[in-house]
Amino acid sequence: MHRAIRDFLLEEFLGAEGDIEIADDRDLFETEILDSMGIMLLIGFVEDEWEVEIEPEDVTIPNFKTVAAIVALIESKMAG
Repeated sequence: MHRAIRDFLLEEFLGAEGDIEIADDRDLFETEILDSMGIMLLIGFVEDEWEVEIEPEDVTIPNFKTVAAIVALIESKMAG
């Protein structure tokens, strides 16, 4: 799951493949990898890839701040 999210971020937002590593705790907003428009693309990817539904109340900066936070959100959706 971590790898798939990192690969998506690299390809969609940095135009890179495997050359750069995004740490699980790296702030995706502070480093300008992700912005509000990017969240919408990422949500579509997450919903398709893991067959979960991200509700409007889930769309918060803390839930998308890091790869680890995104994985935690997906796992909570899959469990619930």
